[in-house]
Amino acid sequence: MHYRNKYPYIYYEICGLCVILSVVVEVMAGPAGGAGGESTRLIPARVPAVFEISTSHGAPTFDKNEVAVTVTAPSRRLVPARVLDVTERPGVYRIEFTPEEVGTHLIDVSIGEEKLAAGPLIAKVYNTSLIKVTDVGNAIVDQQCQFRVQPVKVVGGGRCLVFWRPETPTPHRVDIKFNGEPVPSSPFIFHVAPAQRVTIDTSQIELIPVGELVSCSVRVEGSGGGELNVTVRGPREEIPVRLTGDVVSGLVASFTAKNVGPHTLTAHYNNQPVPGTPFICKAYDSKLVSVSGGTLARVGVPVQLAVDAAQAGEGNLEITVAARGLNIPTQVHPQGNARFTVSFTPTEACEHVVNVSFNKSSRLSTHHRCLRGWSKRRPRYFARTCPNGASVPAAVSAAGPGLFRAEFVPRAVGEHRLNVLVDSQPIPASPFHLKVYDVTAIRVKDVAHGTVGKPVTFLGDSERWIGGIP
Repeated sequence: MHYRNKYPYIYYEICGLCVILSVVVEVMAGPAGGAGGESTRLIPARVPAVFEISTSHGAPTFDKNEVAVTVTAPSRRLVPARVLDVTERPGVYRIEFTPEEVGTHLIDVSIGEEKLAAGPLIAKVYNTSLIKVTDVGNAIVDQQCQFRVQPVKVVGGGRCLVFWRPETPTPHRVDIKFNGEPVPSSPFIFHVAPAQRVTIDTSQIELIPVGELVSCSVRVEGSGGGELNVTVRGPREEIPVRLTGDVVSGLVASFTAKNVGPHTLTAHYNNQPVPGTPFICKAYDSKLVSVSGGTLARVGVPVQLAVDAAQAGEGNLEITVAARGLNIPTQVHPQGNARFTVSFTPTEACEHVVNVSFNKSSRLSTHHRCLRGWSKRRPRYFARTCPNGASVPAAVSAAGPGLFRAEFVPRAVGEHRLNVLVDSQPIPASPFHLKVYDVTAIRVKDVAHGTVGKPVTFLGDSERWIGGIP
């Protein structure tokens, strides 16, 4: 590849070889004959190629029908060829064929049933129209610019990546030729902008919520225009990016993440990477955080909840438990893979609220209610047992928010056992022990008249009053 740069005109010639359509090969007659001249040439596809074969001076002449030519394409397909006499030059024969395929063609020539001693002629066929030039865009003064010549099969394959550095902010024209022929769309125009300092603020897009529009600002310091290109690639697909504003007031790139996971933001200004990019944005979805566990809590008994944030993405998880608006001590135990166990111990019979905050953007709440032993649900069963083992009926009624009244009439003097159950489970301190007495069963004996200032003695029988306990 040759490179010549007369600023602001840039010239590239790939291979730099001129197209030669006529090849002259001198052939010696007889078995010891040989060939002279170059036997390999570059030939453009779909253009008639001409080879001229001549015998040496003094050699006998041959009729064109005695000259046999076979042209074999890279696919081993035979290419039609014809032999013509050159009337004005005796002993010279012209071979013509039109190649269609790109690649090396072999040309076997025989004169008078004798092949050329130098072997077959070689035609390397190329097609300039197959060359693709990409990454052509704008540039910045004193910054390296590049464009790419795609690796297509023109002559045995090849690729080219061209770098150059403009010096002044004026349009530059690039001419690209292959074997002297302009490639498609040549010449190319590069618009060169003055050197500018481009910065992007990514502080607000480190953690981004799924389904919400987020933005980052891009500032360009310096005069002149330019082209900003911002792309965002998510875990599954590329995310559309909307650019608003201008270079003077500031540019804003906005996009909405669709899936949880890393998103790669890439920014180019005049085809040059913006410092700080590619930048990885971490998308999360707080709706995918789940909290599970029973809703019944018991005063003084530890409660455990399971918090699962494995599918919610990266971020910070905050968990608090509050009773009557005040936070109570809470323990969080990591279980691995963004799963946690939360435990707390209710200290009073009231509603406890568990708040789960993920990246401070969404708050989940679960309510746990405590009533002395369990929740504010109505006690299902009161059991009263008399000293003789018999049960005493009881009536339960609501007495206010979170309060219940249990009424029963004892039938015997002595200790009673009171069992309180909620959902078939006893509440703390149950069973309770009650002492039942009967005042009418008290008997007083030997009561006599007394004298003022002197002790009086009498007997009281409490055996039937409260089981012998005074």
